[in-house]
Amino acid sequence: CHTFFAQCNIQNVTGNVLQCTVYNNYIKIILKSEGKLQIAQYFEYNTSVDVCYHLLNVCSQYNNPLPTVQLQLNGMIDEFSALYKEIYKYFLNITLVQVPASFEIKRNLKEQPQQFYSNLAVLTLCV
Repeated sequence: CHTFFAQCNIQNVTGNVLQCTVYNNYIKIILKSEGKLQIAQYFEYNTSVDVCYHLLNVCSQYNNPLPTVQLQLNGMIDEFSALYKEIYKYFLNITLVQVPASFEIKRNLKEQPQQFYSNLAVLTLCV
């Protein structure tokens, strides 16, 4: 509930932004079209094909052509993973979300890709 609020409340969003947070067996998808929230929902998955299906289905259901969608990924994904490679087949405008500039990164976290914990960093800034 709180994670949806923090991520859905992003200011100055223009265009079509599809946010996807990857967990072990589910994803959280938030779609904003021209700054308006369209959907915020969890989906279970077993394979990378399942994730692509959910992402593509959400874009289709809310009439967002793929070339116009900015896909923002965070959570348990990196650019070398099979999941990322599968998603890249369909979405060419992909960003791995970094932590906000105002977030202080501890030394031991600096070794990990920021997208692994960027969704959690947003929550700490809301407190």
